[in-house]
Amino acid sequence: MLAACSGEQDNGRTGEEEGQAESPASETAASETLEAMPEEYVGKWDFAEQDCDSDASEMQLRIEPSLVEFYESSAKPTTIQRTGPRSLTVTHAFSGEGENWEETLAYELNEDGDRLTVAGPEGSTSVRIRCPR
Repeated sequence: MLAACSGEQDNGRTGEEEGQAESPASETAASETLEAMPEEYVGKWDFAEQDCDSDASEMQLRIEPSLVEFYESSAKPTTIQRTGPRSLTVTHAFSGEGENWEETLAYELNEDGDRLTVAGPEGSTSVRIRCPR
């Protein structure tokens, strides 16, 4: 009788229902802790393509697997959480201009992977383009 009860749950599903049942697992998999910045975020980012050739741009952002460099500060990611297929929440240990602080930023790539939105804790956002390699 137990076999009939347990079989009833599994055997009565259609392929579509099974896909729906896997949806929560897929969402859970999207939320994971990472050891380094993912490859799709690595590179140089700036406000506009013409700024990519300059190291003096104030919107410049360089992302490496274990280091994020802004115009006048650098940050070591201490916690990297993938929050969606193209989004991260990262807590950083910052240093710059003689000061040290901790800050959490949200990173989101567009579908093409050529625009990066960075949101700060106070709600400020900036959008950068991927510089040619």
